[in-house]
Amino acid sequence: DAGDAAPGAVPIAQLITQGPQPIPTPVLSAVYIERALINPSGADPGQEIVVLGNLATTTQTLTGWRLVDKNARTTPINAALGPGASVAIPLDGTGVQLGNQGGNLILQDSPAAQVDVVTYTAVDANAEAM
Repeated sequence: DAGDAAPGAVPIAQLITQGPQPIPTPVLSAVYIERALINPSGADPGQEIVVLGNLATTTQTLTGWRLVDKNARTTPINAALGPGASVAIPLDGTGVQLGNQGGNLILQDSPAAQVDVVTYTAVDANAEAM
């Protein structure tokens, strides 16, 4: 939205002079966005939560990882996920915010490669938690 190039983007001038570049290999990760509490009862800051899951049979260390929202706000993650475990990441309102009108949430690893992404709509966020 801000017009800034994505990390690792190739300038058009380079594409024109050098031709197509190889497609980067996607990052495969056992860590994923399991679920999120988008619209809790009451004020959202401090009550929204994103839960990450680990599909691996080994502990996954998430040092330097981050969540990024549709407005490029970030929440750092420094956690260890045991085999098959989940971890709740509370959102305090100073980083990632889960808009009640829909949005997206990106999970990035320490070199800022996209590991998982979730898109949700206003309908998904419509019902407040009981």
